[in-house]
Amino acid sequence: MINTVTARVSFDSPQEEITYLKLQVNELTTKVNWYEEQFRLSKQREFGRSSEKSAPEQLGIFNEAEVESKPDAPEKATIEVSYTRRKGKETKEEKLKNHTIKTIEYRLSEEEQVCSCCGGSLHEMSKQERVEVEYVPPVITGIKHVQYICAKTGHT
Repeated sequence: MINTVTARVSFDSPQEEITYLKLQVNELTTKVNWYEEQFRLSKQREFGRSSEKSAPEQLGIFNEAEVESKPDAPEKATIEVSYTRRKGKETKEEKLKNHTIKTIEYRLSEEEQVCSCCGGSLHEMSKQERVEVEYVPPVITGIKHVQYICAKTGHT
């Protein structure tokens, strides 16, 4: 910012003051226009088009393939390629359907068929099952674990 010194000017008539103020407005307007132009030029230099221009005859170098090509040459035949998609991933049950499945049931004796939370009797109301895959070369075996749970609380 430019430092300017402002001095008090006294005027003999209002007409002189108006003339002085008009001159000052014109001077300040000129400065603002100059600063706006400088700002616009700096933005154009920073973000505007590149100053590197190329002559049109230089661009002809890259058209060699078009010049050398034979327009009467027959087009190459297109080849259709077809393929079959592979099915999505198999589920664990689908993978094990051709293998033996060993079922392990966890049965309780009559005295142990009491729920530890509510004291109710356990019976085969619902089952909790999980399937594991056991691989012992060269045999794959599925193991199904079945646990019986309490119908009221869901505890085993």
